[in-house]
Amino acid sequence: RSDEWFALRRNKLTTSTFSTALGFWKGKRRSELWHEKVFASETQVLESSKRCAMEWGVLNEVAAIERYRSITGREVSSLGFAIHPKEKFDWLGASPDGLLGCFPGGGILEVKCPYNKGKPETALPWSTMPFYYMPQVQGQMEIMDREWVDLYCWTQNGSTIFRVHRERNYWDLIHSILREFWWGNVIPAREALSLGKEEDAKTYEPSSTHKQTGLAISKSIKLASEAKMLCREIAGSGGGPRFAGSNQLGYLGFHFLRLVLPSTCASASPPRGALLQHVLPQKFSPNHRHQPPSNLATASVASYIPCQYSHEQL
Repeated sequence: RSDEWFALRRNKLTTSTFSTALGFWKGKRRSELWHEKVFASETQVLESSKRCAMEWGVLNEVAAIERYRSITGREVSSLGFAIHPKEKFDWLGASPDGLLGCFPGGGILEVKCPYNKGKPETALPWSTMPFYYMPQVQGQMEIMDREWVDLYCWTQNGSTIFRVHRERNYWDLIHSILREFWWGNVIPAREALSLGKEEDAKTYEPSSTHKQTGLAISKSIKLASEAKMLCREIAGSGGGPRFAGSNQLGYLGFHFLRLVLPSTCASASPPRGALLQHVLPQKFSPNHRHQPPSNLATASVASYIPCQYSHEQL
């Protein structure tokens, strides 16, 4: 990320920082974000761990998007930095990883490449959507005025796609917290600082959480549990590939799972009734099904996709 990249985002509250501004994280992260927006120079200095995680994401973003294209058959168009089109909301910005289809039926692609606490080579794709990404993707839909996001988790050991739909009531909730953070904490502090009153500026530092942080977290968890997993692929040299809904498929005799979605998935509208096709050794029954893993208790039934060793409609 260049200095220009950071400078462009300094005067906006960007969707990637929404969970921090909402107070989702323990410690001083909300105050650190405020300090960054008020006091930081245009050259952003990141902690080593954050810098490495960001570099990992940037390094693998192209490969991840290509894999998403291969799985879904969708065309992904690029976009730079987007600002909310309404003037009263122009303090909000987003930089999604891609646009899917054409307005008004198209969606947004958001790619995540987990750094896995410094061990990305052992990372596995998510089995459920992490709730702390809900503010980001809902913010993207609000700014871009689109109705759905494909959240794609890419790792060296496989990937998952989650479909998230726009939820306006949720946006109203988090927007009120974000607005207070920006106009009640950041902007007054900047104005005081511009007058040379640094001590006065510091009085606007926010608390680590907002009074509605707990509600925002609970709503995020609920929506994340309802996000439908469109597909999951796990491939490796040890256990072979597995698919969503399978608790223990075991070794299948090959190390690559091909997911084939029909050409209709490349249209502007979300895929419906998309077919999943994969080839398995003959020793497996073509009608065999696996029950959902017990550790998916927090996910809704809608987010669980049964696996059938023939053709299965999503």
